[in-house]
This record gives sequence, C-alpha cells and structure tokens, in this order.
Amino acid sequence: MASNTATSDLDIAHLRLVLSKLQCFSKARWKDFGLKCGLYYNTVTAIAANNAGKPEFVDECFRECIARWLKREDDVDEVGEPTLETLAAIVEETGDKATAKKIRNQFKENNCKDPATKPAHCSLLWIVMLVIIVLVIIVLAILVLTIIMHMPSMFDIHDEYASKLRDKYNEALTRYKDPAVNKFPAAGPSVQGYVPFIPLIQIIVKEYRKEDADFLHTSSTNE
Repeated sequence: MASNTATSDLDIAHLRLVLSKLQCFSKARWKDFGLKCGLYYNTVTAIAANNAGKPEFVDECFRECIARWLKREDDVDEVGEPTLETLAAIVEETGDKATAKKIRNQFKENNCKDPATKPAHCSLLWIVMLVIIVLVIIVLAILVLTIIMHMPSMFDIHDEYASKLRDKYNEALTRYKDPAVNKFPAAGPSVQGYVPFIPLIQIIVKEYRKEDADFLHTSSTNE
C-alpha cells in the first residue's frame, strides 16, 4: 500500500495504521479524543455502554472510538476529515503534545523518503526545461549554418577586386602614357606633361562587400 502523507484521507482500512501512531497515547483519554474528533456525546456514551463489562474495556472503547472517527460519523468532517495531520491536532488538543509532535515528525520523515510524495510538476518542469534547451540549440545551429552558407568567400571578393583593379589600371596606363618616353605602346592619344594614374595607396576596402568597390566602375581619376 502506498505511503500516506499528512493530508491523505484516511478510512476504516487505516485502523491499524492509526492505532500504531497512537501507541504512546493514553487510551484512558479515549472520551476526550472522541469528543475532540467530532463524535457526539451520545455516541461516546454508547461506546462505553457497548463495551461495559469487557476485560479490556478501555482498549475496546478506544479502538471503537478510532473506528467511528475513521468512518466519519457525526460531525467528524466538520472538525476535520480524518488525516494524519488532523490526528496530530486532535491528540494535541487532548493535552498530549509529545505524541502529537511524534506523529508530525513521523509523517514528515515519510514524506521526505517517499518519492511518490514529491510534486508531480517537478518532473514536468525538468522535461519542459530540457525541451527548451534542445530547441534553443537547434535554432542556434540553424542560424549559424545559414550565416555560413550565405557568407561570401573572402578570397573570391579579393580576386574580384584585384581583377577589376588590374584592368582599370592597365587601361589608364596604355591610354595616356607617351610611348616615346615610357616605351609602352599607347592605345589612345599621347598627352605631354601629364600622366594620370590610379593612386593605389588611396584604395581602402573598409568592408568585404561589393558596394565598397563601386569606385572601380567609374572612369574618373584624381589629379
């Protein structure tokens, strides 16, 4: 049978359990217990009459009183439904604080040892947390892969810039330099005293993006 917690409902099937919890309780106080737990005075009187003349009168009266409490007779539910917690409170009201404290300590120990008494939401919380962690890892992995796949190759960009720069520079040299002075064949008219060129030292690529190489598409040069 599963362990009973402090607030688990008790019934007549738990008679032996309750009697074991009350081993240190004075059975001579059975009337006080009966009245404190919600039994009517007439019921307590009837219990005494039912067991009158028996060799173990006190024990029998005490046992019947506990049984009626577990059956929830009279105003038992009004005082408090039968539980170990209610049992400890009733015993304390009769004046036996030591036994009440012992009962409370016992069900506290049982609650700590019994894994079934742990809140069910704790396990559910761990599952939810693990699922969230896994989802976050998956999303981050997809994001990283997407960035890597769409990131242009650094070497490809450099090659593209270098090719366009070389073509532009060669075009400027062959168009304006004087073959008589520079010994280079000219594709265009010769110009004396002025040889425009592309100042390489001023070409700075700030970011590896195609937008930064727009200057390669212009035909103007700095004087």
